[in-house]
Amino acid sequence: MHYLVRLSPDITTKADRTRRRFMRMLVDNLRDAAQSEGMRARVDPGWARLHIESDDARIEEVACRVFGVHSVSRVEVRDAASLQALAGDAATWFRPLMQGKTFAVRARTGGTPCFRGREVETELGALLAPHGKVQLVDPEVTCHVEVRDATAYLFTDSMPGWRGLPIASQGRAVALVSGGFDSAVAAWMMLRRGVALDYVFCRLGGAVHTQGTLRVLRLLAGRWGYGARAQVHIVPFEDVVERIRSSCRPSMWQLVLKRAMYRVAQGAARFNRGQGIITGESLGQVSSQTLKNLRALDGRLRLPLLRPLLGLDKEEIIERTRVIGTYALSATVQEYCAIVPTKPAVAAKPEEVAGEEVKVTLGVDALLDASRVLDARRLGEADWAIDDLEIEEIPDGASVLDLRGEHGFAAWHYPGAQRVDLPYALKHLDDFESGRTYVLYCEFGLKSAFLAEQLRAAGHTAFNFRNGLRGLIEYAAARNLVPLEILDLASS
Repeated sequence: MHYLVRLSPDITTKADRTRRRFMRMLVDNLRDAAQSEGMRARVDPGWARLHIESDDARIEEVACRVFGVHSVSRVEVRDAASLQALAGDAATWFRPLMQGKTFAVRARTGGTPCFRGREVETELGALLAPHGKVQLVDPEVTCHVEVRDATAYLFTDSMPGWRGLPIASQGRAVALVSGGFDSAVAAWMMLRRGVALDYVFCRLGGAVHTQGTLRVLRLLAGRWGYGARAQVHIVPFEDVVERIRSSCRPSMWQLVLKRAMYRVAQGAARFNRGQGIITGESLGQVSSQTLKNLRALDGRLRLPLLRPLLGLDKEEIIERTRVIGTYALSATVQEYCAIVPTKPAVAAKPEEVAGEEVKVTLGVDALLDASRVLDARRLGEADWAIDDLEIEEIPDGASVLDLRGEHGFAAWHYPGAQRVDLPYALKHLDDFESGRTYVLYCEFGLKSAFLAEQLRAAGHTAFNFRNGLRGLIEYAAARNLVPLEILDLASS
């Protein structure tokens, strides 16, 4: 199968030398995408178009996720040595696709063809007219012909790409991430602008928060980060929080904490020559993100702070996570507010924040030395497994709790399981019966891991079922406890 790849305007509008460099990077990124997804594909460069040969139909969708691609079409390749021969071959191929439908012919030529696009439209349209109705505006089928030199490409549809610039064409930066909606979208937007990323996660919420964040990063880096390796620095920040609590004015806690995170991200940038720090801050979304507070935060850094979400509201950000694919994962990552003062500062001055910051001995190098560094594109279950909290079998007599919504529970639940609402459960931890063993599960195993951790802190015996719903369905299927139609959930 042959695919025609069109280039983003961000590439085609560049000067020739820059365009060639960007196109070489795009070709490399497309090859990396195919290899990463386990597909065999040949990617051939060109000036106006790139060409992909592959027997795997998934390549079209994967190529559209490579930044720098405007659109992709699966095409039929024909000889274009003469107008009449091309029109005859094209008519034979298009006829079954537009038979009895409204249609239009659209032709483009490039390179050194011996005829023009309008001639192709006239000749081919005349051959197809007896088999359908010509309709130039909004036809049911559009018969596209692209002629490049002596070769023609025939197609009816194109899959849109995300345009942008090839990853790494604009250098490298570090993204501060939390696993929530905002930081994932901020990172994605910078990847789209051609910035290769490493990630810094300042660990505040323990193993469960880390688990949720790594799952988000695996999807983000693995699905959208073709063309560049990415490191994740998991930095222990619990002690930093305690030092801020004990040394700084409560109204400044959150601002000092953010400055500490910026400085650690700047330190991590040294490892791969990062040229900037990306955050998911959006103007006015929370108290620490007022315009005056953002100005007060921008001190003591050698690298620029990049805030791609600055003008977006929460609904716009969440909608983008649905496109990226991180919505379901980020929605189950519990927001962890390490320090929430009663009256946070909303109009801090730079000198005030700096004055509080010097009270905390941060030790950036020591924190980075103590951090855990992983390859973001090779993250797997072993990287976030919580061995003492998670199990793969349900003990006899255990109470099984399902934390999903009503519809999911009604579609299927583990035999004997009870549905529990997470917010309600967190407010009534003491109401759980002591002496019982609880096994919890949810869609991805994040909400259930968080509640299991909280139940343990309250003195109960609780476990999270590893791999969430998918793992539980596989476990139940092995024991003939799940209908065949539900097995699709395990592979989705």
